Amino acid sequence: LTLTYAVPVTATGIEIHQTYNPGSIVRVEVIDLNGAATEVYSAQPAASAACPEVLQIAVQNVPTVNTVKIYLDQSVIGSWNEIDAVELIGNP
Repeated sequence: LTLTYAVPVTATGIEIHQTYNPGSIVRVEVIDLNGAATEVYSAQPAASAACPEVLQIAVQNVPTVNTVKIYLDQSVIGSWNEIDAVELIGNP
């Protein structure tokens, strides 16, 4: 899932709101204005008992970004994952 935002920011965080089968997110990258990606989160897939769930990711020491890329692995859950919103937090 790739999301591009209209206003580039110096990112301080990302919040991913999962509303069905949370736990499938295995990697999150931010992409700067030159197209370079920086990994800011990685994990193994794991079913979560909490639903809905907000995955909060702290972001530090990355250049100005306007794109977030989310990688999913649904093999453990055996079904799909629903993401309602992705907030890119930072200073313009």
